[in-house]
Amino acid sequence: MREAGRSEGSSPSQVTCLNGHENPPGKAFCGECGARLSKSGVQRVARPSRARRYWGIAAAATVVVVALVAGYVMLVAGGTRELTGTIRLVGAGNENWQGTCAPNCPGLQVNQECVGDPAAGFEDVRRGATVTVKDEAGAVVGTASLGRGSLDKTGAEDTLGLGVQIDQYDCVFAFKAPVEKAKFYSVDVAGAVADPQPVSAAELDASGWKKEFMLGS
Repeated sequence: MREAGRSEGSSPSQVTCLNGHENPPGKAFCGECGARLSKSGVQRVARPSRARRYWGIAAAATVVVVALVAGYVMLVAGGTRELTGTIRLVGAGNENWQGTCAPNCPGLQVNQECVGDPAAGFEDVRRGATVTVKDEAGAVVGTASLGRGSLDKTGAEDTLGLGVQIDQYDCVFAFKAPVEKAKFYSVDVAGAVADPQPVSAAELDASGWKKEFMLGS
């Protein structure tokens, strides 16, 4: 086993300083760098105490935490937030109508997958459709894709005037969009405007940046 401080291939009679320079025996200081040489020829490197090692680990962990917090503060200060939204396609269908059923099925059920009604001009409102978020000036400040559409039962109506209550459904899609800072926000889905009235940043702050947007009538 090689002694600490002695380089491989050096003569046993030579003394190696802490910087790796070899010196003849009997010298008190290294002839190249001036480092003090021990009489035994073995240069021992002082190891940091356990307390110092712990403080070093704690300091490194603190640096990591500070960096993460600083990154989050810069993200928020820069105005980027995540808008968690839903698009409610109003009046997707009733229990006797199959146009929004995906895939084709004999009837409508809660949480069944749905798509937009082509007859109403919403054939492009479906899973994967582009959600565009704009600011008060109409500039795009964020985009996302619609998730799976799910039927949500909203009640029952006598739509035929025959005294028969027919279940009514909306088709609801979820999305998450990172958006830049703005005073007001509006949302387009596949080119169709959801909620003509823009939503303010103050309102989104109050709701935790969660908002349902209505599409259709």
